Order: sequence, then structure tokens, then C-alpha cells
Amino acid sequence: MSSLPDRTDVAGTPSNSTAKTALAALFDFVAQRMARGTTGAGSASSAELASARDSLGVPLPNWLYNPDGAIYQRTVAATADDTYAEDRWYVLTQTASVTPSQQSNPENGYRYASRLTQSQAAAQRMGYAQIIEGKDAIPLRGKTVTFGGRFKLSTSANLRLAILAWTGTEDSVTSDVVNDWTNATIATGAFFASSNLSLVATSSTALTAATAGDASVSGAVPVGTTNLIVFYWTEATAAQNVTLDAWGRRLIESSYLNEHIRRSHSTELDECRRFYERWTHTSANLFMVNFVAGGQAASHILGRVEKRTSPSITIHSQTLINCTLGVFANNAIAHGITITSSAAGLAYVTALDASISAEF
Repeated sequence: MSSLPDRTDVAGTPSNSTAKTALAALFDFVAQRMARGTTGAGSASSAELASARDSLGVPLPNWLYNPDGAIYQRTVAATADDTYAEDRWYVLTQTASVTPSQQSNPENGYRYASRLTQSQAAAQRMGYAQIIEGKDAIPLRGKTVTFGGRFKLSTSANLRLAILAWTGTEDSVTSDVVNDWTNATIATGAFFASSNLSLVATSSTALTAATAGDASVSGAVPVGTTNLIVFYWTEATAAQNVTLDAWGRRLIESSYLNEHIRRSHSTELDECRRFYERWTHTSANLFMVNFVAGGQAASHILGRVEKRTSPSITIHSQTLINCTLGVFANNAIAHGITITSSAAGLAYVTALDASISAEF
């Protein structure tokens, strides 16, 4: 393999010949290190390439969706333990519900942030978790990954982070991973549940009140992993009205908290809709003309994107004239709502609130 050319070879004002020779040597060196050389096989290992990316600060793919809490289709108020709030993130609490919300402009470079407010009179621990589906988690087996982001507490306290590996049936994850919130031993079978669960890594970071800071944790993904779970929470109990904010959350293939590739808002929305989609139409005017009662011509309302799996469909509220609604969820692609006329003539929907869920 070519050696890296000496800087003195091109110092000053070298001749064209000298400059070309030096540049060719440099090209050969770089190309071979990237395993693309034309004069011999390169020997850069995947670990070396990852190290080079880390050293150069190259932004990496983020395996988490909705890292800043920008997508908030549910818009829920008080949220109980093990319940989804902002898209892709679900709440875990020690004793009772907390209040999730979306924040704007937490700092330069970010448009949105996620917030949890401890709304109970009795102090308790609280946090957010996200499950990474098998299609994304399994390729990370044997790789070093880092979970982290920007966090802020309204009080000075420690924030805990953890990466967990699910080793049971792929995409059949037990989402409530906490066994005992009061157990100070952060391990499976103690703080965490033990069935089909492995602790990849955990960390504790001290945060100053109302001051944003980085927090992260790194570890090697076990060979038997079928899904990954990331989780962050208040290490001690939080008093009433304490807030926990987060943005720039990411899970990347790296040994430290490198930058991640940011997706556009529209792309992020479609990625989230693969797991959950909400229709809220106050003036839908979805109509059909049918002169025979019971007809269904052109009466299907379909989901906007293909879902992760066959979804469940819930109609939360509706305003109908001369029709009824039904649901169908044959598979990840064929799912939606049917409109059936109940009388001859014009039939239509004036308002509809419905959701399609393929979440874990």
C-alpha cells in the first residue's frame, strides 16, 4: 500500500511533475484505505471506517424517528404509564400519569422539543422510550451504537439513559421495560424486567436546572438482538411541575454522540405515519351519490402510507348524513374506512376523527 506522501514534497512551488506525483500518491493512499484502490486491495476494516467517520464528525443515519418531537398527531393531555404521546415515543411513569407537550425553538438549530411535565402532587420518576423495529435493529448486531441528545430539566438532577436489547420474538416487544422503579441496581431482573431483555448500556448525567446539556450512552448490540429499546428518565423522583425536555434525540452507529442526518419535516411525518396516522376532519365533506340504499360505490378512505403491519383502526367521532362507517384492515397496505349509504340519494360525512395504529 502507498504511504501517505510527505508534506515537504509539495511545499513551496513544486513543479507540475512533482505536484502530480504527490497528488497521485495521496489519491492511492486514500482510495486503498477506503477499499477502492486500483493498484491493490484496500485493507480498511469496517471498524477503521467507522473510526474515520467519527474522527471527521460525518453525520450518521439516525435510527430513531421524531427526534425533536416535531410530529404530534395524538395531541394528548395527561398520559398514563406505557402509553404513546408524541409520535413513536411512549411514556413510562412510576405511579401515575404525566403531561406531555410540544415546545418551540428550544435553542438555535432546533424548531421543536419534547416535554414531559410531572403533574402529580406526589413525586415520581418519569421518562420516554422508543422501540426500534427488527428491520432496523437486527442489522446493528455486533455494532457499537450511541443513544443521546440534548436534554433539560427544570431542576438540578440526574438524568438516566439506557439502551436495551429485546431478544424475544421480533416485533413482539414488551414495551413496559421497568420492573421496579425504586431499585437502585440498573440491571435486568432489578430495575429492569428480565424476560427476553438485555441491558446494552446505561449512563447517568447531572443536569443543571433550566440548562440544556448533552447526555449519551454507548454500547455493543448483542448478537441475539431482535429489537432495540432506548429509554431516558429522571433518576430520582421529580416533584410536581418538574419538566423534562429533549430534542436532537438519536441512536447512531458510533462510539460517541456524533451528529445525525436530519430528515425534512414531510419525510419525518411520513415515517411516523407508517406506525400511526390520525385523521381529524371537522369539515370533511366526503360524499358519494348512490340511489340505492346500502351501496358502497367509491366509498373507501385509505391510509396515506403503507403501515408497519396490519393496523388497528379506531373511529373516535363522526358526523354522518344518510350513511354509516365501517373499518377494514386486511394488511399493511389494504386498510381504511368504508362509507355505506343508508338511504337512497346523497350520502356524505361532514366530520371525522379516526386513527390507524401499527405501533408496538
